[in-house]
Amino acid sequence: MGKVSGRGVTGRVVLGGLFGVLLSGPLQADPIMDALSGGQVSANVRVRYEGASDDSARRDVDALTVRTRVGYLTGDYRGFKLFGEVEDVTALVDDYADGPGANPPNGNTADAVIVDPDDTEINQFFLSYGGFDQTLIKLGRQRLILDNARFIGNVGWRQNEQTFDAISLVNTALPETKLTYAYLAEAQRIFSDEAACVVSVPQSACGDSEMESHLFNASYSGFDFGTLTAYAYLLGFSDTTPGAIGPAAGSQTFGVRFTGGTPLSEGVKLLYTFEYADQSDYDDGASTIDAAYGLAELGLSVAGITGKVGYERLEGDGTYGFSTPLATAHAFQGWADRFLGTPASGIEDTYFTLTSGVAGVKLLATYHQFESDSGNFDYGDELDLLAVKSFGKHYAVGLKYADYDADVNAGNAAGLPATSTEKVWLWFEMKFS
Repeated sequence: MGKVSGRGVTGRVVLGGLFGVLLSGPLQADPIMDALSGGQVSANVRVRYEGASDDSARRDVDALTVRTRVGYLTGDYRGFKLFGEVEDVTALVDDYADGPGANPPNGNTADAVIVDPDDTEINQFFLSYGGFDQTLIKLGRQRLILDNARFIGNVGWRQNEQTFDAISLVNTALPETKLTYAYLAEAQRIFSDEAACVVSVPQSACGDSEMESHLFNASYSGFDFGTLTAYAYLLGFSDTTPGAIGPAAGSQTFGVRFTGGTPLSEGVKLLYTFEYADQSDYDDGASTIDAAYGLAELGLSVAGITGKVGYERLEGDGTYGFSTPLATAHAFQGWADRFLGTPASGIEDTYFTLTSGVAGVKLLATYHQFESDSGNFDYGDELDLLAVKSFGKHYAVGLKYADYDADVNAGNAAGLPATSTEKVWLWFEMKFS
């Protein structure tokens, strides 16, 4: 089991100052103690089996891990609240490599990779202030998810969650409008503190990422037919360790997103999402950073069954592919995780999704066809299946399957990834708050 960590110099400075801010000013023992003792405990436990096999030289693997989170939110004191959460990941069966590259932290170099390392850490620890009208400010380590997490997310599928040392502000004073700003000092990523940086893996498969980044997101939901969102994500990275997300990865992404639905008749609804973004170099980013992102999705919901067809394009010119280093990438382009980093030749993902429910069980099936954006070759295709059953508010069980079938051709071998992969998950989760 790993050590308890307040990872990074910036993180320690931010976290160490929180109690001083909370207790500054006149000490009125009773109100403060009432706030500290009158809070709310939260807990989340997820036990999960994951099996993975692929066509590489590494062995097929099995993992059985337990993720436990325990948190406490204080009561209100003059608009201030303090929240702390500890997260522990323990491997009961660790017949897998718990990090990419030749030297994973657990030493299982011959095994396939499952990025659920043993670790114990401070997952969240922030001071919030809600004393301004319809504005919430948070300072410290916190979870950030913007829109559908395509650019900024918590990587919630992995046992070790991604959180950020940051200051964030959310304002809802304008009618039907939500304004969000965040300054990120460090990303606490899903990898163990002991994970060495892997130069050959896109978007850095090592520890944490020090940065000086600014996030702007504004959404308006006043339309009858959908929500319009505009965003600007200015990502500057300061870690110079070889293989880390370093200054050369600095990028600025400006985009617009529209999502919604329109009733066509009783019980029938048309669904749609459209998005476009442009990415270029920022701060000390490489001059080769120049790519676009596009998404078009149409769906129809009828009598509890929803079908969607979508097309997502991350542009690549053979040198640089559109990058989303802080995204919840597992949720996009297949659960086999073959495209967590965009290949230099880019990617075009055409997909079909069907969701429904039977006897309280959520069912989902998705088929992906992957092609390069440049170079005119196929990567492969993938089938994803999911079944989840919730029991009241606190319990859930799930079964999930992914089968990526790689096309073997000269372009794919050069462009990544050319390895067929099959994965299966079975889990039980309980949560209280």
